Amino acid sequence: MAYIPNNNGDEENKDKSVYKQLFNASTVGMALVSGMLVGGAIGYFLDKWLGTSPWLLFIFLCFLLVYKCIQNTCLFLFLFIIPYIF
Repeated sequence: MAYIPNNNGDEENKDKSVYKQLFNASTVGMALVSGMLVGGAIGYFLDKWLGTSPWLLFIFLCFLLVYKCIQNTCLFLFLFIIPYIF
Protein backbone atom coordinates (compact mmCIF):
# COMPACT_ATOMS: atom_id res chain seq x y z
CA MET A 1 0.00 0.00 0.00
CA ALA A 2 1.19 3.46 -0.81
CA TYR A 3 1.51 6.04 1.89
CA ILE A 4 -0.89 8.90 1.35
CA PRO A 5 0.22 11.96 3.29
CA ASN A 6 -2.32 13.64 5.45
CA ASN A 7 -2.65 17.39 5.76
CA ASN A 8 -2.37 16.79 9.44
CA GLY A 9 1.01 17.61 11.00
CA ASP A 10 0.59 14.82 13.55
CA GLU A 11 1.40 12.10 11.02
CA GLU A 12 4.75 13.68 10.15
CA ASN A 13 5.65 14.07 13.82
CA LYS A 14 4.75 10.43 14.43
CA ASP A 15 6.99 9.31 11.55
CA LYS A 16 9.89 11.38 12.87
CA SER A 17 9.35 9.95 16.33
CA VAL A 18 9.50 6.38 15.00
CA TYR A 19 12.72 7.09 13.09
CA LYS A 20 14.24 8.72 16.16
CA GLN A 21 13.38 5.68 18.28
CA LEU A 22 14.86 3.33 15.68
CA PHE A 23 18.05 5.39 15.56
CA ASN A 24 18.35 5.39 19.35
CA ALA A 25 17.76 1.63 19.48
CA SER A 26 20.43 0.98 16.84
CA THR A 27 23.01 2.98 18.77
CA VAL A 28 22.65 0.60 21.72
CA GLY A 29 24.04 -2.30 19.70
CA MET A 30 26.85 -0.22 18.28
CA ALA A 31 27.83 1.00 21.74
CA LEU A 32 27.97 -2.54 23.11
CA VAL A 33 30.13 -3.77 20.24
CA SER A 34 32.44 -0.76 20.41
CA GLY A 35 32.80 -1.21 24.17
CA MET A 36 33.85 -4.80 23.69
CA LEU A 37 36.32 -3.90 20.95
CA VAL A 38 37.91 -1.07 22.91
CA GLY A 39 38.06 -3.10 26.11
CA GLY A 40 39.53 -6.07 24.27
CA ALA A 41 42.15 -3.93 22.56
CA ILE A 42 43.22 -2.20 25.78
CA GLY A 43 43.40 -5.51 27.64
CA TYR A 44 45.26 -7.25 24.83
CA PHE A 45 47.96 -4.59 24.54
CA LEU A 46 48.38 -4.28 28.31
CA ASP A 47 48.68 -8.08 28.56
CA LYS A 48 51.28 -8.09 25.83
CA TRP A 49 53.22 -5.25 27.45
CA LEU A 50 53.05 -6.59 31.04
CA GLY A 51 53.09 -10.31 30.22
CA THR A 52 49.91 -11.08 32.16
CA SER A 53 48.00 -12.82 29.39
CA PRO A 54 44.90 -13.23 29.40
CA TRP A 55 43.86 -11.63 32.69
CA LEU A 56 43.79 -7.96 31.74
CA LEU A 57 41.99 -8.81 28.51
CA PHE A 58 39.14 -10.40 30.48
CA ILE A 59 39.08 -7.64 33.07
CA PHE A 60 38.91 -4.78 30.56
CA LEU A 61 36.49 -6.66 28.32
CA CYS A 62 34.08 -7.31 31.18
CA PHE A 63 34.53 -3.86 32.74
CA LEU A 64 33.76 -1.92 29.57
CA LEU A 65 30.92 -4.27 28.61
CA VAL A 66 29.24 -3.81 32.00
CA TYR A 67 29.86 -0.06 31.84
CA LYS A 68 28.25 0.22 28.40
CA CYS A 69 25.27 -1.90 29.49
CA ILE A 70 24.65 0.35 32.48
CA GLN A 71 25.12 3.48 30.39
CA ASN A 72 22.69 2.29 27.72
CA THR A 73 20.12 1.18 30.28
CA CYS A 74 20.18 4.62 31.90
CA LEU A 75 19.97 6.29 28.50
CA PHE A 76 17.00 4.12 27.55
CA LEU A 77 15.24 4.92 30.81
CA PHE A 78 15.74 8.66 30.50
CA LEU A 79 14.77 8.82 26.82
CA PHE A 80 11.88 6.39 26.59
CA ILE A 81 10.43 5.47 29.96
CA ILE A 82 10.69 8.46 32.28
CA PRO A 83 9.23 11.09 29.88
CA TYR A 84 6.05 9.01 29.57
CA ILE A 85 5.69 8.60 33.33
CA PHE A 86 5.84 12.29 34.17
